[in-house]
Amino acid sequence: MEEQLKLALEDEDLTTEEERILRFIIGRPRAQAIKIRDLAARLGMNERAMRQVINLLRIMGYPIGSSSNQPAGYFEIRTLEELEETCRMFKRRALDELYVCSRLRKCSLPELLHQLKLEIEEKE
Repeated sequence: MEEQLKLALEDEDLTTEEERILRFIIGRPRAQAIKIRDLAARLGMNERAMRQVINLLRIMGYPIGSSSNQPAGYFEIRTLEELEETCRMFKRRALDELYVCSRLRKCSLPELLHQLKLEIEEKE
């Protein structure tokens, strides 16, 4: 696993913060997930900045999972089940936000989703 991390770090132009976070999460199994407050304390960063960096690393393709189930926290995604768990969390959050948007617009969630689909098709 250490070799995989070494290769990953060599392939990217990462900031010091990104490298520090990756070094702490990559290699950490699901059973040893670490909470954001503990990670932030260990690395001397605030939680909000840490979440932003973790999100960017995920967008870059790094397998960083998270869960609110016990043990809650961040970990390296190693299995399809862990990937699915993380993706379910993102989908649930996205739908929650879209539901709020639909209520503000006073329309149903399916109507809002149809509107979003049309907006995406127009941009393509």
